[in-house]
Amino acid sequence: MSNITDFNNYRKMIAITTDVFTPTRQAKLTFVERNANELNNNLVDALRTPGTQVVIYGHSGTGKSTLLFNVVNRIYENTIITRCTSDMTYEQLILNAFDALNLYYTNTTTSKISKGITANLSADYQFLKGAITSQFSTEESATSLRILPPQLSAQRLAEFMGASNCCWVIEDFHKIKPAEKSRLSQQLKVFVDTSELYPDVKTVLIGAVNTAREVVEYDPEMNNRITELFVPLLDDSELHQILEKGEKLLNIKFTQKMKNEIVKFSSGLASITHQIALNICQAKRIDITQKIKVNLTENDLLIAIKKYINGSSDTLSKRYESAIRVHKVRKYDNGKIILEALSNLEFIEVQQNAILLEIRKKFPEYPQANLSNYLMQLQKPDKGEIIILNPNNGKYSFSDPLIRTYIKCLNNVEGEEHLDPKIKERKIREAMELIFNEILITENP
Repeated sequence: MSNITDFNNYRKMIAITTDVFTPTRQAKLTFVERNANELNNNLVDALRTPGTQVVIYGHSGTGKSTLLFNVVNRIYENTIITRCTSDMTYEQLILNAFDALNLYYTNTTTSKISKGITANLSADYQFLKGAITSQFSTEESATSLRILPPQLSAQRLAEFMGASNCCWVIEDFHKIKPAEKSRLSQQLKVFVDTSELYPDVKTVLIGAVNTAREVVEYDPEMNNRITELFVPLLDDSELHQILEKGEKLLNIKFTQKMKNEIVKFSSGLASITHQIALNICQAKRIDITQKIKVNLTENDLLIAIKKYINGSSDTLSKRYESAIRVHKVRKYDNGKIILEALSNLEFIEVQQNAILLEIRKKFPEYPQANLSNYLMQLQKPDKGEIIILNPNNGKYSFSDPLIRTYIKCLNNVEGEEHLDPKIKERKIREAMELIFNEILITENP
């Protein structure tokens, strides 16, 4: 009987590995409360303040979406998510959100129906839905662009969302064109005004660094109506918590050295911690919670890092090429010079002056103004967000720890232009693997 009881208890505790370590999705099972500047509390306060719209910004991989959705789900019944692309227009944003409201306005049997949705609002929604649908035939729908009907204004959308107690989350706001950002910024004012009737109506923008500043610049009236929340890099203790939660959920055990190396390798990015841990589990065929605890080894970590390098090589190459690409020949190849100097400095984070001193070893006349300007440029999405600035200490670092290694290895084969590009890329990848092998073998536990 006890064996049956033990088995039933085990079944209740089973977790799926891809739900535990989630490099490309929001973490739920391994969600970590952020320590920095009472970030969680500030977000909760902003979401609960009527009329306040929210901008969450930070570098890719720092867990912006994970933080938001774990907090939003505690406060709101429903969430509408719109994911921006570079070619998305303001009209498409409105229509996307309107379509997502269909669940709350048409299915009268669902538990999603909010008490705030009146018969009149439901009828208005159906009318607008019919007007949009009738714009073009089914045969044309695959290629035709839907037109936003005059009746579906930002004001009307805000009312529909307010009545259904929906929080509208707009992801990757920084990707859309400036003209569309300006129009969306105007829409935020409408949501502020609509909060008089529906206090919980809310828009949350998630974007890259400087996103909050862009919103205010496009519409100064929003200056006091937006809460800007910067999501910093995770500190070492937060990254350790991800691994420790994963250990308990899957009944596995990393050595302390492995955890330290994964955290160091991640450089503050939760997405890398999740990816390396997932690679380890997949290499060991750990798909679910283990009945008997599995002790993992440094060799498992080496295999995981090799897989990460192989999977990242092409991406690293593209990010580096984007970062150093120039449209006009100048005296200095600024992007390339700065990245090479940063890769030569062994510290994870460095002050701007340290980068300048390193550059001037090779280019004594290099202007400080160039460095300041291009350090800012290299943080932007069109430059692959290849470096990041820590606002807490004013120091710069690579956004992915592999970029430093990639640049170092690239410099080692710089003079071998005769090599076939595929062979050159393979040599770079092999050199990267050797570097990480040496680090893990020579460092003390």
